[in-house]
Amino acid sequence: MVIGIALHKGAGVSAGFWIFYFGLFGFAGGITNWIAIKMLFDEIPGVYGSGIIPKQFKQIRTTIKRMVMETFFEPKFLEKQLRERLSKYANSDAAREAVSSLMSTPEFESALDEKLNQFGSGMTGTMLKMLGLDPMVMKPYVKPFVEGVAEDCAPFLAQMLAEGNLPVLQLRDEVDRLMEERLKELTAEKVKALIEDIMREHLGWLVVWGVIFGIVIGIICVVAGF
Repeated sequence: MVIGIALHKGAGVSAGFWIFYFGLFGFAGGITNWIAIKMLFDEIPGVYGSGIIPKQFKQIRTTIKRMVMETFFEPKFLEKQLRERLSKYANSDAAREAVSSLMSTPEFESALDEKLNQFGSGMTGTMLKMLGLDPMVMKPYVKPFVEGVAEDCAPFLAQMLAEGNLPVLQLRDEVDRLMEERLKELTAEKVKALIEDIMREHLGWLVVWGVIFGIVIGIICVVAGF
């Protein structure tokens, strides 16, 4: 635009005339889009409607939550996914194998030790100690018993899965509660930064296209004689 002004002031240089109008309209289109983008994210004193994203961050949080819940945790979709994931345990052999694998984990060993220690600190455990019996010494005998009971219960677990007794609504409510707690951490500044990160590249193109369309409008205006 500056080049166009310099050339335009020359003695009837037509190139300067065209460059001037290209620059003028291109600059107007680009700066208009840039100001509009700026108004989305920052409040400009005296400009009504500016800073809409920080001002509406609570509504944005609610919209994000609703979109996720309705898309990924819709009851029918959630039930379908759970059935597909749990179907491999819907027979007795698979359920027994799953229970057996669980009983072999360090977490189960730790939980069993904790329960035996609690038992040992109680009245019955104290009586056994008086008889010279440490509850922890009983572990090699208790563990196979617990494993046997758990494996005997596996067919009932398989039957429950096969009958479709899935707590879908309870699971969805729990996810809803967890999302509500998590979204409370999204402040106005965090929401603004999140949307800026998502849209930064595309917003830059808005400015570029504003310049391009401004130039096109400038050409049309010059050709039309405005």
